[in-house]
Amino acid sequence: MSIDRVTQINGEVALTDGKKYTIKPVTLKQMKLLRPYLVKIGEWSDALPLSDPNVFDTLISACFVILQRTYPKITKEEIEELVDVKNIRLILKLAIG
Repeated sequence: MSIDRVTQINGEVALTDGKKYTIKPVTLKQMKLLRPYLVKIGEWSDALPLSDPNVFDTLISACFVILQRTYPKITKEEIEELVDVKNIRLILKLAIG
């Protein structure tokens, strides 16, 4: 099978600093890195399990993998400040569909 042209759909999300960030669909390599975080996130119901001390580390790590594709110098500390609970779902949706 030959692929002549691949069209990549990117999305934008406004983070807490007011800037718009481009979120690209993840690569297969990124999916391998994201898998453990996505499995953990998939175990949660609609509400975040705030009693789980690792909940925020899981979310930050997932966003880190996603945002590194477009922003390779971004740090987990920056993500902790930029991402809020409202836009995290959008980030995940844009990255993995």
